Formats: sequence, C-alpha cells, structure tokens
Amino acid sequence: MYKVPFKGCKGFYSGVGSRETPLHILYMMSKLAIIFEKKGYILRSGCAVGADAAFEDILEKPHLSAEIYIPNVAFPLKMGTNMKNHYIVPKDNLGKNLYHEAMMLIHSKDIHKGWKYCKPFVMDLHNRNMFQVLGKDLITRSKFTICYTKNGAKKYEETDRSTGGTATAINASDLHKVDVFNLGNEEDYKRLNKFIQDNENLIDYGRLNNMVVRSDFNPDKLTYEELMPKIKLELINKKSRKKTIR
Repeated sequence: MYKVPFKGCKGFYSGVGSRETPLHILYMMSKLAIIFEKKGYILRSGCAVGADAAFEDILEKPHLSAEIYIPNVAFPLKMGTNMKNHYIVPKDNLGKNLYHEAMMLIHSKDIHKGWKYCKPFVMDLHNRNMFQVLGKDLITRSKFTICYTKNGAKKYEETDRSTGGTATAINASDLHKVDVFNLGNEEDYKRLNKFIQDNENLIDYGRLNNMVVRSDFNPDKLTYEELMPKIKLELINKKSRKKTIR
C-alpha cells in the first residue's frame, strides 16, 4: 500500500462513467467531486470527456486530490485537455510488471467480457480502469465507485455491451468488493442527491457554475450556468418518464 499525499486524507474513490452521461448527471458529479475533495477524498478517474471530466475538472487542487490514469501521453489532447502532473500512464509510470498484472487480472477474471476481441489501444483503455479502482499498486482499493451508465448496472452479472467501457470499472469494483453507486440507477440517484443536499454548504456554486464541462453534449464549450436551461429540461423529462412508467 502507498502513502496518501496529505494529512487527514480519508482515502480514494473512483469517479467514472459513460461519455454519453447526460448534462444533469454531469452537474451532479461535479457537485459530488467538490464535496468529496472538501471532505478529504482523492479522486481516481480516466480523463475521458463526459463523466470523467465532470469529476476531475472541478477540483481545486487536483495535484493533491486526484489520480488520473490515461492510456498514453497523447490521450489528454484527444479529450480536449493537456497533459498534467497528476496524470499517470500505467505502462510508463508504474512499471511493466504492474501493467501486465492488470492485464492478467482482466483476462483471468473475465473483467472485460469481450477481452479477446479488443485491439491493443482498447486494451490499454481498459487496463487503466483497473488502476482507477485498485490504485497504483493494484492493492489499495477505492472506498467506493460512483459512475453513470444508461442501464444502471452495479454488479458483475448486470453489465453487458450496453454498459459500455464503464463495465470494466464496475466489474473490477464488484469483484474486489468496492461498493458501486450508479447514477443511472434510480435508488442510487436519490441517495446521492440526498447526500448533495445534506452537504450543500461545501459547494462553491460560483466556481461550479463557471466550469466548462468537457462533454460530447457541450460542443459549444458552454459553462454549467449557460447550460442550465438544458439541464433543467433534462430533469423535467426525467420526471415525465418516471410518471409515464408508473
């Protein structure tokens, strides 16, 4: 196990999810990231646009409060950002042994259910998910994983192709006894929304609303404040769908 970077650190959590995470969920994730940073938790994520970016980009001191695992040094630029000091390329920064150990974990435990069909670059994308959950030593597990997928999967047996790449993090979490909270799951959504309400005093809304989230749903690079009409519309549609289902 490795030492945490600051006194009073409460441990690590994994913040990941689909590139297709809706804007209202991204806004929620950024709120959670602010709260967890204030409470002394360290984010583990993967730099991708969407959920990863919502968790990472709002952090006040990411050099202390984040471990961001990427497949290679060119990846951040593709994701609309720059290479940063807290970015970690497992193959280059953690050594070949740990890199291969992560690969073997995925293969031996069938953590990626279509592993044999993956190309090398895709394997590296999934390899980094193991470190997002198990840490730089593949031993220091996250205390919990927060994510979003459309199907709301939380357990190994619930993930499938529709879960997307986030399935690797969910499967790794479930198999290593790390609790998963999926914001695509209605009960988890309610629970985390209540958590946000209970800790709202920790949120700096000025900084939050001025954040430009990296997302495929934000091609014009608007701030959360500028996106608020879309966010509110998504919430109205969400409530309408719930009423229709009932």
